[in-house]
Amino acid sequence: MTRGAGLADDAASAARAGYVLGYERAQATGDIEAMAEAALGLAATQTFGTVPGPVPAFLHEAYSLAQGEQRAQLAVALARAWAYGYDPARAARFAAEALAYAEAHDDPSLLAAALDAQLLVHWGPDDLDQRLSITARLEDTVAHVADAEPRMSAHLWRLTIALECLDLPAVRRQLRALDLLAAESSTARVRFFAASRRGMYALLTDDLDVAERALREVAAAGAEAGEADTPLIEHMLAAGIARQAGDVAALAREAATYEEFGVHEAVPWVVAEAALLWMAAGELDRARALLYQLAGPDFSGIARDLDWLLIVAELTEVAVATGAERWRRRRWACWRPMPGTVLSTAAGRRLRVWSATTCTRPASCLAPATPSSGRPAPRVSTSGWAHRGGCAASRQRSRDSGRWWCTAAAGRSRSIPRRRGQGARTLGSCTCGRAGAASGGWAEKARSPPSAM
Repeated sequence: MTRGAGLADDAASAARAGYVLGYERAQATGDIEAMAEAALGLAATQTFGTVPGPVPAFLHEAYSLAQGEQRAQLAVALARAWAYGYDPARAARFAAEALAYAEAHDDPSLLAAALDAQLLVHWGPDDLDQRLSITARLEDTVAHVADAEPRMSAHLWRLTIALECLDLPAVRRQLRALDLLAAESSTARVRFFAASRRGMYALLTDDLDVAERALREVAAAGAEAGEADTPLIEHMLAAGIARQAGDVAALAREAATYEEFGVHEAVPWVVAEAALLWMAAGELDRARALLYQLAGPDFSGIARDLDWLLIVAELTEVAVATGAERWRRRRWACWRPMPGTVLSTAAGRRLRVWSATTCTRPASCLAPATPSSGRPAPRVSTSGWAHRGGCAASRQRSRDSGRWWCTAAAGRSRSIPRRRGQGARTLGSCTCGRAGAASGGWAEKARSPPSAM
């Protein structure tokens, strides 16, 4: 991850400088099309969650001069830039404008992009119903579209929603669809997203061999495609592998990297992840220090945005492990409106399961995912739950979850190393949640997020 995240390497920095120079030259000659092209290229270098810098300004100037379809495309990019920068309120009007234009002109590809932007705007912990509706419409929109990009967007979002709704058959189907699309399109970008989701599922099902292969493919395809968030997802997967393997040295390295980047770039969820990794590495003092920085007196200062649920769950786990009684007691008030919740993150983030009724702590399992925009998908939201009596480990032996994941759900604080080559286990037995919320397939189980821009 390093300080520059996806933009740390020389090639990415040079690309960013090239887009800025190209924009300035086009601006000097009044070439609106070239301005738009350069601004869109610059936007593609934005790292998810960090301050967007000049990206929205360049996009907006080109947007204000453009007309028709070009203006709508820039509106989509503006919505994404603000959403990636954690300002969905500013993104909303641009997403709405792009959607209105696409609807009026019957352009399926543009409509898919506009719906993707709408999903980014509705990524908060209280917006699951909107995401369900928009995702269904996105699927319908791309059903007869040949272009791989909108189809990938639909698969990624459908996968995220399936995880949120505990629909395991749909999760597998979307993973398979992404693999087929990657083979069909032969593009590094699609391979990158397909591998990141495959890595997520491998960690979710306790298959470290597949997770490591996915990590290698993410690195290779991400470098080939020039995806800005490649280092972010690599670190997500590496940290998840280290935690499940019980590799304390690797956990400490990842924790230090997360902390440095999260503090330097002011990204709260990354700092929360750092605290969790320090905890897993046995460095409780360092974990507790980050808890104090983020939690405030009672968690009330944490913004209720796409990462709220993730941050509160992770900090609660740290509070439990470090004996921070003040936050252990406070967690019940935070979770009372949502007694059972599963959350996940995109791009390589962690899948977390929380039950405020019977479990003593969140279960966790790294889960990379990202929306079709190409960036890591935002990470958190309330989820649908299938609850049959609390956190029930091994309720359905024929669908035996990964051993590490089930142990976490049962409330143990240390990861359990497993031997390589044991193969994947099917997720399905650990459950916590709201009764009847699952849409099918995960009636006795446990959730994750979407695609990237």
